[in-house]
Amino acid sequence: MPEATRVHLEPTINLPLSNRWGSLNTEAKLMATHYQQTNLDSYNSDPNNKNKLEDSVNRVMPQFKVDGKLIFERDMAMLAPGYTQTLEPRVQYLYVPYRDQSGIYNYDSSLLQSDYNGLFRDRTYGGLDRIASANQVTTGVTTRIYDDAAVERFNVSVGQIYYFTESRTGDDNIKWENDDKTGSLVWAGDTYWRISERWGLRSGVQYDTRLDSVATSSSSLEYRRDQDRLVQLNYRYASPEYIQATLPSYYSTAEQYKNGINQVGAVASWPIADRWSIVGAYYFDTNSSKPADQMLGLQYNSCCYAIRVGYERKLNGWDNDKQHAIYDNAIGFNIELRGLSSNYGLGTQEMLRSNILPYQSSM
Repeated sequence: MPEATRVHLEPTINLPLSNRWGSLNTEAKLMATHYQQTNLDSYNSDPNNKNKLEDSVNRVMPQFKVDGKLIFERDMAMLAPGYTQTLEPRVQYLYVPYRDQSGIYNYDSSLLQSDYNGLFRDRTYGGLDRIASANQVTTGVTTRIYDDAAVERFNVSVGQIYYFTESRTGDDNIKWENDDKTGSLVWAGDTYWRISERWGLRSGVQYDTRLDSVATSSSSLEYRRDQDRLVQLNYRYASPEYIQATLPSYYSTAEQYKNGINQVGAVASWPIADRWSIVGAYYFDTNSSKPADQMLGLQYNSCCYAIRVGYERKLNGWDNDKQHAIYDNAIGFNIELRGLSSNYGLGTQEMLRSNILPYQSSM
């Protein structure tokens, strides 16, 4: 397995301008990365790997971005007295020149999901090993409805990315690299509805014209009694075409990826006794008819310290010879020291925000 020492510098200049009816943000940055890679012989000699890695790589990429948004507002006196509606168009231009990164091993980069907010990201991939070129305009519009107490009750957003040139990294193991399409390729929409003080609904969908199909979608329905008591039901989907197109070539024939992702699940948080609370999550993959994610966390809280114990079991592959699923199991233990104060919570929000659980608030 290749190893590397990586040094990254990213000086940035921002010029934000805003007032009550709009904003204009201009940003320029220079991304400079140095890689010193070792243990390359095994990778370079494998015929399944299309890239040839280099011992030393320097990558320098400038980036320029302009992001503008307007906010229009009107009273809804005729339909809902006291309610207010906004209309928020947004336009962003992003430019990143192409740099061939085929000589760099992909240590920690993965494709980021393009929900509506994701359309306006700087990066196509997380991490630093793959920074895709960009010459694109992203456009979108959001409308929101606020009640007479200025609480957001509903919103819906839709947007798209228009590519003037194809986005690429030079990595031949990424199937997107073989597609030179330009134009309006990616559409995404999100919606949110606060049904009542305790119920909320959130959903999103992404459509990719290169696949001529819905790429990903998700929905969540949440009941929140208070800060520490909630139950959330979830559905998440990724099409087989999307999974096959975004996976590296050497994973494309893996059994667990052939049918995409089609999962239902739940996340819950609830106090079980004084100073004790529990959070958990369970996801079931309907394509494979097997559990996908199972997580459980228990916390004890006092004024001076908190103790957390967690367990996670996650689907991570498929054994073709034995015809059964492969799971990763992990146990975590954490002690947190606090100041001497009688003001302490049960800590369920901290566990939910820790990214250990697949939770995104629907409220």
